[in-house]
Amino acid sequence: MEYEFSDKDAKLIKTVGFRLTTQGVLLALLGVVGLLIVFTKDADFSQLKNVVLLLQSIIEIGIGIVLLLAPAYFSRVDSTQGHDITELTTGLNKLATSFMYVWIFILVLAVLDIVSLL
Repeated sequence: MEYEFSDKDAKLIKTVGFRLTTQGVLLALLGVVGLLIVFTKDADFSQLKNVVLLLQSIIEIGIGIVLLLAPAYFSRVDSTQGHDITELTTGLNKLATSFMYVWIFILVLAVLDIVSLL
């Protein structure tokens, strides 16, 4: 039998999952707003700033989606019996993978910002 977290610990882990979900959804929505801005104005993609905004918006949506990979496992810690360590470990592995993708996305965003300044 696996270790079972206390109710207090399980609620804390569930809260982390909820906050990751909230941040993922907000980032994805921010990206959608960026896409709407790009496509509701003239959408002249010969201008570099419009191309950069388009790519930034797509990347923000990507980051938002990636942040949604782990929270389900954190929530399961609170709702399952006898699988807390497995669920937490799986969630942490997904979170580590998510942050690797977020790091790549942020690096691309930084390059786009530098290019747009030139």
